[in-house]
Amino acid sequence: MGDSKRGFVPRGTNPQNKKRNGRCWTGTAGAGTVAEESTQIHTPRRGALPPAATNVGTVHVVGLETITDADWRQVIAGEPEPWGGVGESLRWRAKTHNLGVRDDAGKLVALAGVLLAEARVAGAPLQVAGIGGVIVTRVARGRGLARVMIERALQIAGELPAERAMLFCLPRNVPLYSKFGFQLIPEPVFVRQPSGMIEMPMRAMWNPLAHDAHWPAGRVELPDEPF
Repeated sequence: MGDSKRGFVPRGTNPQNKKRNGRCWTGTAGAGTVAEESTQIHTPRRGALPPAATNVGTVHVVGLETITDADWRQVIAGEPEPWGGVGESLRWRAKTHNLGVRDDAGKLVALAGVLLAEARVAGAPLQVAGIGGVIVTRVARGRGLARVMIERALQIAGELPAERAMLFCLPRNVPLYSKFGFQLIPEPVFVRQPSGMIEMPMRAMWNPLAHDAHWPAGRVELPDEPF
């Protein structure tokens, strides 16, 4: 989901988003792979590598220091309730690793973010790599850009000190994330909102980042806002 306040007012800057040495990627939309990558670890910074041609045009997967209000507006492009009205009603955490896809004209057409977060399962702490804010602008859907973003987000998640990735999505997107190894978390998940702890009204899914990782049984809570 997006980094937004209630009513979907996207966050621009966040004190947790400190400037880092970064990298940017050139992605191939049709294949959903990363074609080129610099050697520095973690994101983010603005910029682009030399273009990679695809059957739908040239796209650049880039690291972003933050996702600004203007970035969100560009990708949402006036679409009413891209998160089904459910996500727009919640408050979300800003991510620490932000990704975008630019077309050959330099326009942002997709966004995603990753962060390290703590969940609690049956009262025990559990580090997860939270993935959220995955969106492809409406006119660019069906071109493989979601695959580019999800695969790259999972690569970043694999670099974090967590054995599991976790995300929230609408029911209609469960089949999409299942293709990348995500599984539904059967127990309800409770998250923090300004009014207190609530049961998350979206589906929660997880993905093993370690070979022997499993999702433990028990009540699931996020002490902070969802991602």
